[in-house]
Amino acid sequence: MERGVRCHLRFRSPGGGPPDHYHAEHDELFYLLEGELTFSEADRDFTARSGDLVLIKRARVLLRIVRKTLAWQERSRE
Repeated sequence: MERGVRCHLRFRSPGGGPPDHYHAEHDELFYLLEGELTFSEADRDFTARSGDLVLIKRARVLLRIVRKTLAWQERSRE
């Protein structure tokens, strides 16, 4: 498997976002430019806000809810 880093800039409308999911193969790093993004791990939810940097370890956290207008920079480490 090739190793590397990818970077995406994504804008989501309120309530928008991908379906519930996680990544078994790679970690994800999110830097929120504006808005909020809520993650779920087991029975605990946590919300990242503008200016937050969030590291999601592979197969650990389910991306669950998008709230408000959202812009984030996503980096995947394979």
